[in-house]
This record gives sequence, structure tokens and C-alpha cells, in this order.
Amino acid sequence: MRSRYVHLAILIPVVSLLSLAGCVGGPSKVSNFYTLTSATGAMQRTVAVEQRVSPALAVGPVILPEYLQRPQIVTRSEDSQLQIAEFERWAGSLKSQIEAALVMRLLAELEDLTVIGYRQSWANPVYRVTLEVEELLGRLGGTLEMTVSWVLIDSTGEEEKRNFFSSQIRVPVEGSDYPALVAAHREALDTLGQQIAAAVIQRR
Repeated sequence: MRSRYVHLAILIPVVSLLSLAGCVGGPSKVSNFYTLTSATGAMQRTVAVEQRVSPALAVGPVILPEYLQRPQIVTRSEDSQLQIAEFERWAGSLKSQIEAALVMRLLAELEDLTVIGYRQSWANPVYRVTLEVEELLGRLGGTLEMTVSWVLIDSTGEEEKRNFFSSQIRVPVEGSDYPALVAAHREALDTLGQQIAAAVIQRR
């Protein structure tokens, strides 16, 4: 009879600890992942590259400030402080996202050129564009500001020519959520791609 009470006394604390662990842990928050390109656009990009031949334009590398070299989306608060959204993340590195978005825009703008990422050296590009992002910050419900210094390298002549540019782009964020902020990123990169395409066309 005595051993029965001992077993019961042990069982009650164990059950209590398990219940407490369940309350403390709770359901974990799920991260949201965003891309600057669409699956359809990526497919169109692959088909377009396969169908084109040289001359080619290579995009990259893209240099980012240290505060953007992370998977989390970074925003600016009303008092100009940086805020890191732990559960709102880029699907892949932001560098590769920017490169892919620019390749897609330039493919649409330059129909007689093959546009590739700079790692795809098989195309022997006659044009290259390298980019240094100095600022890429937005505020939810506010404005996205992007400042980029970029170099267009022209190898069509006997001597390689380097043309230096700076782009400052402001896009309103049409909403107070992260999908709206990502849409503003896409619009800013579309504008940058159009500026790069115009510079290439001017030198052809």
C-alpha cells in the first residue's frame, strides 16, 4: 500500500512539468520569405537566354553595405533607426536577388542582347555592369530610397571603356506591410534596369 502512494507522488510532479513545458514553448512563429523575381519571370529568363547569342551583357557583382548582408529584411523607422524583421526574410541572398531582378529587366529592355549574371562566363560578354548599393532602405507605409553607384564596362572597341554612373531612386511604399515594401524594391530595380539599358543603348 505504501509503494502505491510513492508512485502517485512521483507522477504528479512529472505531469505538472510537462504541462508547464507545453505552455512555455507554445507554437513557434513562421517566417515569411520574399523574392524580387517571380517563378514565371525566372522561366522566361532561362528561355530567353537559351535563344540568344552574343553579344552579351553581364550583370554583377553587386556590392551591399554591411547592414544589408543578412537574410532578414531591414527597414528604417520614423526616427531613422534600423529595424531588422526576424520573421520577414529574403528567399536567398539579397545580392543574388538584385542581380536576378536586373537581369530580367535588362532582358526585357535589350532584346538584341543576351543578359546574364556575371558568374556565367560562357557568353563572353562585351558589356559588363558592376554595382555598389550605397543605400537601400524603406519605411513601411513611407518611401523606399535606393542609391547605387554603377560602372558600365564597354569592350566593343579596341580599348576597354569604363563609364561611371550614380542612380538615386525613390519609390513610395503603397502599404504598411512587407509585401508592399518588397513591391517597392521591385519597382526601384525596374527603374535602375531601365537606366542601365539606356546607357548601353547610347553606347552601341
